[in-house]
Amino acid sequence: MQVNELIIAAAEAGDSHSLCVPSATRAMFHVWGTLRLAVIGEHLPQMNLVNMSTSMHRLAKFAGRGPEAHLAVVHSPVLGALRNSIRITLIDLGDKAGLHQCLSNITW
Repeated sequence: MQVNELIIAAAEAGDSHSLCVPSATRAMFHVWGTLRLAVIGEHLPQMNLVNMSTSMHRLAKFAGRGPEAHLAVVHSPVLGALRNSIRITLIDLGDKAGLHQCLSNITW
């Protein structure tokens, strides 16, 4: 399964920890119910900008579900790691061709 498909499947599962928590620490979060995947945390090192953009979009969509969801996303260390990965990737691109498309993808 492609990374984007995993991100979307985890997001549709409906809990923030399936999106944010590495598999080694899943057991600590029983309060959020059954955890299906820890896609973003586990796959961030392999993600391209499309995957990172999809991850950011899905986290934002989940955060909009209510105060508990918002706090779960905001306090997740994965959100900071994702933002940092996007920043580093954009810096690495510099003024190369395609930068405008990358920025468009992220803001989508």
